[in-house]
Amino acid sequence: MILTCNYEELQALRRGGELLARGDVARSWSDEGVVLEGGLARARGRFEWLQPQLTGDLSVATLGEQVDLEAAIRDLVQVLRAEMHSEVLAAHPADEGAVAAYFDYAHALSVLGRLREIGDSMRAVAELVGGVELAFPD
Repeated sequence: MILTCNYEELQALRRGGELLARGDVARSWSDEGVVLEGGLARARGRFEWLQPQLTGDLSVATLGEQVDLEAAIRDLVQVLRAEMHSEVLAAHPADEGAVAAYFDYAHALSVLGRLREIGDSMRAVAELVGGVELAFPD
């Protein structure tokens, strides 16, 4: 399956990766209550795997790829959410930085939502063909 991503969505995912790579931001994430599945090092590893793919639409050939892609993008959404909170609290909701952070978060969240729909469809087909319910971590 193909996950279509527009320019703004790809830029937002890249921005999340840039924030993930910055070590000084990690403290503010924990202050915001963000828990990266598997920790910061694992999230960085997932982004390193994802980064070369952020040049256009994303191809999802297997359910395993969908699960990996969802984990990587979920990390980026959490990072962008924390950045949005930090920007709003540092200035005010209408501040240019806060508005830009909101749009980055919203674009990445939109990608995550569509990716979850792809996963649901892939699971449904696999269950229909295989006759067995598949369980994957959320």
